[in-house]
Amino acid sequence: MRGSAGRGAAAAVLAVFMVRLPGYAAVSAVAVDAEAGVVLAGDADGRVTRWTVRGAALPGLTLPAAVRAIVVHRPGVAAVTTVAAQVLEVPTRAGTARPLPVGPLGVGRDHAAAAVPGGGLVMVDGAAVHRWTGRAEPLSADAPGATAVAAVAGTVYVGDGTGRVRAWTVDGAPRPYSEVFTGPRSDAVTALTTDGALLSALTRDGRLVVWDLTVRRSVRSRPRRAGR
Repeated sequence: MRGSAGRGAAAAVLAVFMVRLPGYAAVSAVAVDAEAGVVLAGDADGRVTRWTVRGAALPGLTLPAAVRAIVVHRPGVAAVTTVAAQVLEVPTRAGTARPLPVGPLGVGRDHAAAAVPGGGLVMVDGAAVHRWTGRAEPLSADAPGATAVAAVAGTVYVGDGTGRVRAWTVDGAPRPYSEVFTGPRSDAVTALTTDGALLSALTRDGRLVVWDLTVRRSVRSRPRRAGR
């Protein structure tokens, strides 16, 4: 009895729905607004498609340039960066985009963004880290080669083109700590995520590297390739 209940629960968790996106452009960014129950996807044609977690379509919108990154930075609102170095605020359920005054981002560079616990955004653009609180002009600091970012209370992690990840503080102007996380020799970090206990980095050559932040060491000395 317990076994069948467990299988039923697993089936519920693994339930999947498919959404057909308009056009044929590659999806370049995805974000979830958990509180609103909405998923957003951006593509290389500048479209942002929205739908509920139950698969119901919501009104989409088209931006002036290809989408680079989407991050939900407060309930009901997402920030979207484009290859034209724009940063736009988009309601997650319906509505149009409006520009955010976050300062210049590098045109054509890899952009990434993360929501900072307590409010605001932190962004990287291949050359700098930008911290925007929503209440003043953004504060920036040089970060050559920065390609990915993740945030947790008190600390921001920035990945670069060599596979390294550095810890930063964004209380005031962004500044790096001396702490640098390195895994096996690898390619550029393309995505970062952290829950405060583990830090995970996906690299361009398909590696997934995980560090245990509670003891400041790599969980895997020989990371597996993603998907294996």
